[in-house]
Amino acid sequence: MLLIDDEADQASINTGGERTEDDEDVSLRERYDLLPDDVEPGADGSSIQQIAEPSAINGLIREILEGFSQAAYVAYTATPFANILIDPSAVDLEVGEGLYPRDFIISLPTPANYVGAEQLFGTDPESDPIDIVSSIPESDASLVSAKSVDDEVLLVGSLRTALVDFLLAAAAKDHRIGNSAATMLVHTTYRIAPQIELGNLLNEELVNLRSGWKYDWDYRDELRQRWESEFENRTGSDGHVYPTFSELHPSIDSLLRTENAPSVLVFNSETEAQLDFDKHPERKIILVGGNRLARGLTLEGLLVSYFTRQSGTYDTVMQAARWFGFRDGYHDLTRIWMTDENYSRFRHLAKVEDDLFRQIALYSLTGKRPSERSPLILTHPEMQVTASNKSRSAEVYDADYSGHFLQSVRLPLDNSQLLERNLDETRRFVRLLDEPPSHLEEGEPPIWRSVPFELVTSYLGSFVTSGERFDSFRLIDYIKRMANDHNELSRWWVSIRTRRTMLSSLGSIDLGVQGGPVNAISRSRLKHDRGSLGALANPVTVEGGAGDEIVGLDEDVVESVRENFRSSTSQDNTRFSTVLRSHRDPEEGLLCIYPVSANSKAGPGAKNREDLFSDGRAHPPVIGLAVLFPPSRAASEAVRIGGPLGGRGR
Repeated sequence: MLLIDDEADQASINTGGERTEDDEDVSLRERYDLLPDDVEPGADGSSIQQIAEPSAINGLIREILEGFSQAAYVAYTATPFANILIDPSAVDLEVGEGLYPRDFIISLPTPANYVGAEQLFGTDPESDPIDIVSSIPESDASLVSAKSVDDEVLLVGSLRTALVDFLLAAAAKDHRIGNSAATMLVHTTYRIAPQIELGNLLNEELVNLRSGWKYDWDYRDELRQRWESEFENRTGSDGHVYPTFSELHPSIDSLLRTENAPSVLVFNSETEAQLDFDKHPERKIILVGGNRLARGLTLEGLLVSYFTRQSGTYDTVMQAARWFGFRDGYHDLTRIWMTDENYSRFRHLAKVEDDLFRQIALYSLTGKRPSERSPLILTHPEMQVTASNKSRSAEVYDADYSGHFLQSVRLPLDNSQLLERNLDETRRFVRLLDEPPSHLEEGEPPIWRSVPFELVTSYLGSFVTSGERFDSFRLIDYIKRMANDHNELSRWWVSIRTRRTMLSSLGSIDLGVQGGPVNAISRSRLKHDRGSLGALANPVTVEGGAGDEIVGLDEDVVESVRENFRSSTSQDNTRFSTVLRSHRDPEEGLLCIYPVSANSKAGPGAKNREDLFSDGRAHPPVIGLAVLFPPSRAASEAVRIGGPLGGRGR
C-alpha cells in the first residue's frame, strides 16, 4: 500500500500526544503531568485521554499504515518545516511509529519556468531578482490591515495604484496571448468584516475607473504615464517587447467597456463566492480575502498581489504567497505590492530555502539518511519556523556551520563610526598576517594560507555586523570547538577579494597589505531592505564563473567537478557549489574580506538596488566578510533549529 499525503505539513502533523507504556498504577493525569486546569474531564475521563493520544488525522494515517504488512508513506509539501521537526522517536502504543521522514527527503528540481523565492528575492549578487516588487508605505498598510475589530479600512493610494497596474497588466496579457484569465489578489487581513468593506471600496473605485476611461481624457493620460513608467521603462528594459500605449488602447477598451470587465469577489467563509475558472476561463477577478486564499489555491492568471498580511511562522508566510508558480509568457507583467518589512522576511525565507536545499543535497552525496542526521532550519528573530504545537520536539542549538558559506550582508551602513572601526580592525588583522601574502601576483587579489585560527577568531570578535545569519559570537564558538575538540578549522585561507584593475570611480583602499592599497569593489544596497547589501560573494557556477569560494581548491579538482556537471543533465549551481565544498580539507577554513568603495552605485540594470550612499556626504569604505566552512568529519553539534536528532549522527 502506497499512501501519498499532499500538503503534509498541515493536519497530518501530530498536535496531540503519544500513548506510551501502560502502567495500571499510574493515572493518565499523573503520566502526563496534567494540572486540574488543563482539562475538564468527563465521567469517563475522555478529555484527558484526548490529550494523551495522537491528534485525529495523524492517528488515522498511522492506523492505516499499521494495518498493512508492507506500506509506504510519501509526504509532499512546499513548506516541510513542521515535517522536519517531528520527533523521530515518537511511537504510540496503538498506531505505531510517527511520520518523521526517516528514510529520505528529496527536493524536487525546479523547472526553468517556475518563479519562486530565489527569482523574486534573490540569494546572491549575481541572481538579479525580477523587478516586479513595489513598496507599500507603512502608513498605507496600517489603514488596510484592520488589526483590531474597531479598525475601518480605507482605499489608500498604493492600493488604487495597484488596481491601475492590474488593469494595465490584464489588458497587456490579453494583447500578448489573447483573451484569458487575469486575477488580482488583495490579502490584508484575516478578519471577514473588513474584507467585505474593502471589497465594496474596490468595487466603487472600479466603477469610477471604468467611467473615467469612457469620459475623462485626463484619466487616460494617467494610465498612459503609468504604462510607460511602470511597464515599458521598468520591466521592459529587461528585453521584453511591449506595445505602445496606442497599440494597447483597444485591449484596455475591451477590458473596461465590455462584458470582459473585471469584477470584485470577496472570498471568505461568509460569502458564497466561487472562482470556477473551468466554466469561465477568461474571467477577470479582483479577489479579496484572507485565510481561504492562504493555501492550496491556484489563482489563474495571477497578475497583481497586494499583500500586507504578516504571520509569525515560516510555513504560513510562504503558503500565503500565491504569486509563486508558473507565469509562462507574462511573468514580466506581474506585480507584487508589499511592505519593506515583508520584503525583508521573504528575502530571509529565500535564504532559508536555499540553506535547506543544500542540506538535502548532502544526503545523496554522503549516503546518510534523515534518521542519521536531521536537516536544520535557519531561525529569524521575529518569526517562528512553524506553529508551536507542531514543533514541540524542536530544539535550538548553538551552531554547526559544516558545509556553509556565510556572508555579512547586514552591516551598520548608516553608522560611519562603526564602519571606521571595522576598517581599523581589518588593518590590524592584516598587519598580523605573514608578509608577503602567499599569492601576490600583479592583478591578483592577495591570499594568505595556513593562518592560525586564533587570529581569525580574534578578528571576527572585533568585527561589527547587524545580526541575522552572520552571528560572530556563534561563529567563534564553533571554530574554537572544532579546532580544539576535533582538529578541524585549525588553519585558514584568507583572501582580500579585490578588483583585478582599479576603477577611478571606486578608487583603492589602504588595508596595510604589502604592495600598497587594494582595488575597491562595488556593492549596492537592496531597495526594499536598505540595511542589507544582499550578498557580497561572487558565486561559482557550472558555466565557468570563478567564484570566491574556490580559493584554496586545486584547479584540477574544480575543473573535474565542473566537467562532470556539464556532461550531466543537472546544471544546478547550488548543488555544484555543494559538491565543490565536499572536496575541501576539513582542517582549512576560508575567510574572504571585501573592500567596498563608498562610491558604489547601483548598476543601470539592477532595478532592485540603490546607491550605497546617496546623501552627498563623505563616508568611510565598507568592509564585508564571508566565511566558508568545509563539511565536517566530526559528528558536530546542530545548527539553528531542528528535531531531537539535531543534526548529530546517531
